[in-house]
Amino acid sequence: MQFLNFIVLTVTQIYIFCFLLREWIDFIKICQYTYCFQMIVKITDPILKLINKIPTLNNILYFKSFFIAYIFTVLSIIFIIWTKDEFPKINLSLLIICFIQLLTYIGKLIFWVILIQINLKFFHKQNSDINFILNQILEPLLYIVKNIFPFLNQVNFLKIIIILVLFPLNFLKNDILLLIDSRIAEYLLTNSNLL
Repeated sequence: MQFLNFIVLTVTQIYIFCFLLREWIDFIKICQYTYCFQMIVKITDPILKLINKIPTLNNILYFKSFFIAYIFTVLSIIFIIWTKDEFPKINLSLLIICFIQLLTYIGKLIFWVILIQINLKFFHKQNSDINFILNQILEPLLYIVKNIFPFLNQVNFLKIIIILVLFPLNFLKNDILLLIDSRIAEYLLTNSNLL
């Protein structure tokens, strides 16, 4: 069961990150002809095409990629509960927990984008295409942090502040989940190495 758990949760996480990244890139309207973006498009397009075939969803949903990432989050949490020999009841508390978990994935995505960019800058002194894309992706976020801390001019310090904010937010998330539904929160905490 551990192997199945690992495979299912890893695949759903990859899809969640890809859909979130696609939504982010579409939202900030950066260059869409790079190799990195084309790879994300190839991964996410089959599912987006299925959503586009449903006319009611196509008219309502403006953030389709975000919605699909949320569906994958719901499915992954339902799968975790199912592996604990319980059949989950889809209620409001479960949907709220799934939304909080999706926000956690957004935080993790930001963390990994910052970490990859810092490592690329450290090991490759010249500007690469990937580094340029990551700069464009992080620019809106760094702009917000710069407005909050105007005395910090160095970009690297701003990135460190973002990372330092993400860590306590992760612990706060655990506390909120325990308040909403302690049983589901415990299941998520036992699978925290996979989530």
